[in-house]
Formats: sequence, structure tokens, C-alpha cells
Amino acid sequence: MIHNIEERLSKLNSLSNFQIHNNIEVTQVGAGKARGIMRAEDFHLNPYGIIHGGAMFSLADTVAGATLMYVDKQISTVTASVNYTAPGLITDEIIADSEIIKDGRTISVVDIVIRNQEDKVLLSGQFTFYKS
Repeated sequence: MIHNIEERLSKLNSLSNFQIHNNIEVTQVGAGKARGIMRAEDFHLNPYGIIHGGAMFSLADTVAGATLMYVDKQISTVTASVNYTAPGLITDEIIADSEIIKDGRTISVVDIVIRNQEDKVLLSGQFTFYKS
């Protein structure tokens, strides 16, 4: 079991083939918050030339889950609700910030906001996780 947050963060970013393939990196974790980025490339785009909603959802799920890295339990997403408020462009720096709003014994709820480098909100949502 890895107890050090920096070690967990390094492991999360280096051993997750999904994250690596999708250019998702969790950059900060601590005090009930997390931050991550996604470096958008052509394969993230939908047919209309904007970042696919599924790519932004993946970033949101990854960063929201990382908020709970302090827990020595398995974390599973139970539910998620997101609102896409603006399109993400390939030239955007995509930044996700999350914060725990309810941290129970087995259930935690995390708010997430994804913005671009101009602080424009692209996605907001809430994730519920089960800790087993």
C-alpha cells in the first residue's frame, strides 16, 4: 500500500495507460482538492472540430477520483452528472479543478469544473464515489 500522496500521484500518472493515451495528467492533490490537465490533440476532436464531450468527461472523472487519493480503499464512480457549458478547442489548455463536498464512510461527492486558459467554464459537474 502506498501511503505517500506524491508516490500515489506519480503512480497514477505513470501506470494508467488510459490517462497516458488521452494526455490526462493529475498535477495537484491535497486538502480535499485536485487539479489536472488534458493536452488536446486531433484524436480528442469530434467531427465538428471541438473537443469531444467524452474526452472532457474522462478528464473530469479522473480528476474527481484523484481528489480521494488519500483513502486507502478502492474508489468506484457510482454516478456522475455534468453540464457542458462551452466547447473546448484544440488550442485550449484544458484545466480541471475538483473539491470534495461530502465525505462519508462509504460515499463521497465531488464537485468538478473544467475551464480553459482564459478561465471560461467548459464543463461543471458532480461525481459520487463508492469507497470499498
